[in-house]
Amino acid sequence: MSVINNIKKVLALAIAMFSLSAANATDSRVEADAEWQRALEAYSKGDFGVARDALERVVELGFGSSKVYYNLGNTYYKLGQQSEQAFEYGELG
Repeated sequence: MSVINNIKKVLALAIAMFSLSAANATDSRVEADAEWQRALEAYSKGDFGVARDALERVVELGFGSSKVYYNLGNTYYKLGQQSEQAFEYGELG
């Protein structure tokens, strides 16, 4: 009986851990989407510092993509930060 109870406990723990990691991944995706929108709005208003910060946060959250790196490169260019721009464009290839 105790072996079955131990298996049940291990399975319950595994399910709980999986549920927490799935919820965390969803929260990260929601935050990344919000930062992406913030970056687009800031860029369109010419607030390139805010756009840069938002795009860097998207990357930190693990959602860097060619679209994000391209926009980050453009933002660095607008800020006059050519060395960072070259690095971000390099991430595209």
